[in-house]
Amino acid sequence: MVGTLSPFLGNLTYLKHLSIYRTYYISGQIPPELGKLSNLVHLSLGYNNLSGSIPASLGDLRRLEHLSLSNNHLSGSIPLSIFHSSNSLSNLDLRSNELTSSIPCSFANLTSLTHLYLSSNRITGPIPSSIDNLVSLSSLYLDNNKLTGVIPASIGNLKSLEYLMLHNNQLVGPLPELANMQTLLNLDLSYNPLKLTSIPNWIANNKNINHLGLAGLGVKGKLPQWLSSLSEMRHIDLSSNQITGELPSGLGNMKYLTYLNFSIISSTQKFQWNSRNLSTSNRLIFTQMSCMDLWDNNFSVPLHEEIGNTSSMKRIVISLDLSNNPLGGTIPKSIANMYRLKVLNMVNTRISGTIPSQLGSSRFKSILLSNNRLTGSIPKKVLSFDTLEVFDVSRNQLCGKIPPHNMSLPASAFMHNVGLCGAPLPPCKP
Repeated sequence: MVGTLSPFLGNLTYLKHLSIYRTYYISGQIPPELGKLSNLVHLSLGYNNLSGSIPASLGDLRRLEHLSLSNNHLSGSIPLSIFHSSNSLSNLDLRSNELTSSIPCSFANLTSLTHLYLSSNRITGPIPSSIDNLVSLSSLYLDNNKLTGVIPASIGNLKSLEYLMLHNNQLVGPLPELANMQTLLNLDLSYNPLKLTSIPNWIANNKNINHLGLAGLGVKGKLPQWLSSLSEMRHIDLSSNQITGELPSGLGNMKYLTYLNFSIISSTQKFQWNSRNLSTSNRLIFTQMSCMDLWDNNFSVPLHEEIGNTSSMKRIVISLDLSNNPLGGTIPKSIANMYRLKVLNMVNTRISGTIPSQLGSSRFKSILLSNNRLTGSIPKKVLSFDTLEVFDVSRNQLCGKIPPHNMSLPASAFMHNVGLCGAPLPPCKP
C-alpha cells in the first residue's frame, strides 16, 4: 500500500477497528478527521512513514482502547487531550518517533492503562510522581529519551508492573527501593548517571526477574553472591562498570541464562575468572547460554581443555567473546565440539600454540585470533567452509602458505606474521 491517509476515513463513523500497520509506505500526516470515529476501539498506524504532529482530535475517541502510532516520523508534543478524554485506553504505543516536550502529569488520568511505550523519542523532563495512579500498568517503556531528574519512589507502588525499561536517559540517583514489585520481570536502568556504588540488595527479593540491565551505572566492587540465586534470570548486562573480584560461584547454575555481558569492566583490578566455572563436566553449566560477552576484563586463567565438551556449551553457545583478557594457554580443541558456535573472538588473549585443525569441522561465521602468540601454519580445513565471513589471524607468529579459500579476505587479516605467504599476501618464495 502506497499513498496517504484520506480524510474521508473520518466518515466511517461505525468503524471500530482501523489497522494500517507495517506498510512502510503510507506517508503524510494523520488526518484530524479520524477524531470523528466515535466508535473506534482500536487504531493502529505503526511502522509507516507518517510525519507531522499527532492530531489533538484523537482525544475525542472516548471508546479507544488501543492506540499505536509507533515507528513513524511523528514530531511535536503528545496532545494533552489524549490524557484527558479516555478512561478506556489500555495500550498507548508511541515509541520510535521524534516526539518532544515532557510527559504531562495528566497522563495519570489513564487509569486503565496497562502498556505505555514512549521509547526512542526526544522526550525531556522528569517522570511524573503521579505515575502510581496507573494501578493496572504492566509495561513501562521510557528508554532512549532525554528524561532527567530522579526516578520517583512512587513507581514502586505499581504492583502489577512487569517491564520497567528506563535505560539510556539522564536520570540521577538516589535510586528508590523497588522491593515490593514482586511481579517485575524486566528491569533495565543502564546508562543513566545514577552513580550506584553497588547492585541494590532489594533486587534479590524480586525472584521472578529474568532481565537485568545495570550497564554503565558506576557499580563498583564485588558482585553479590545472591545474584546467582535469581533462578529465572535470562539476561544480565553489567558491562561498563567498575566491578572487581570473582564471578559468584553459583552463576553457572542459572539454567535459563541466555545472555551475559561483563565487557569493558573499567577497573585496574577488573574481574578474575576460573574457566572451570564454564567447563566443569560433572554438571550442567549455563544450560541456555547463547551469547557470552566477557571481553576486556582481567580473566587470567587459560581456558579449560574440556570447555567445549559440556552439554550446555555444545548445544547452546552461539557467540563466545573473550577478547582483551590475558588468558594465556592454548585454544582448546574441544571448542570444535560447540556445534552451534558461530562467532569466536580471542583477540589479544596471549594464547600460544597452534590453531587446532578441529576448528575446520565447525561452521563458523567469524574467527578472530589476532594479536596473540600463535605458531605453526593455518589448517586448510579452517578456511574451507563457505559459511566463514570474517577471519583474522594478524599479529601472530604463523608461517607457511595461506590455504586456498573462496572468501575475499584482506591482506590485513594475515599481516605481521613473518612466515606467512600466499594470496592475499605476496607469493611464497620457491
